[in-house]
Amino acid sequence: MVATLMRANPPDLLLADTRDRSRLSAKRSALDAVAIWDWGAVERASTGLLRLQVGPKQFGLEMLHAADRVTEL
Repeated sequence: MVATLMRANPPDLLLADTRDRSRLSAKRSALDAVAIWDWGAVERASTGLLRLQVGPKQFGLEMLHAADRVTEL
């Protein structure tokens, strides 16, 4: 569930430091921030690929774009 929050709102991921989001989620859940960050990356990529296949394709493209950009941080 926590990693799902990391993939939400692809445009927002491009505007903010998602590491802050993972740290806040870790604090609230008592889980590891790095694990949350890493699983969020998996969630973004897998959701993007799925949406390219089943739609909506635009959302899939946005998700993959966000995954690519966020990975550069």
